[in-house]
Amino acid sequence: MFSLILQSAIKKWSYPDFPEYQTDLPDVKCIDSTGDEVRVLYHPNVEYADYGGQKLTLQVLEPSTRNHPDDLTYPIFVYVQGSAWMKQNVYRDLPQMAKIAALGYVVAVVEYRGSDVASFPKPILDAQNAVRFMKLHGPEYQGTQSGLF
Repeated sequence: MFSLILQSAIKKWSYPDFPEYQTDLPDVKCIDSTGDEVRVLYHPNVEYADYGGQKLTLQVLEPSTRNHPDDLTYPIFVYVQGSAWMKQNVYRDLPQMAKIAALGYVVAVVEYRGSDVASFPKPILDAQNAVRFMKLHGPEYQGTQSGLF
């Protein structure tokens, strides 16, 4: 009952309700925006595998624009960082990977089992499973299956 009352009380705003700001402010610079500027959406800890309670995740970075939030698709870039097959810090390279995502790539940073808990070639198989996951689920992040790096 409360939600029905609240929804009817909320005004639906439109652009004409907000006139363009006309006052000049000293030392303030307006930055024009077209709506086509790329922003990067971060999807943390996307689970792609579970090995007996040991969950493996991806850090997914998705490019998006204000004018086309859901109708553009992007190639997928799967990043497997070096760590001598030991435990990785999957967050370390996120700032650099965000720059790649801003160029128009869906980026997935792969966590794999370290060689201290999973013998060779299991870490490589984890990376292959991450690629398979992104092939299957890439469209959920605006990724196209035809472009996978």
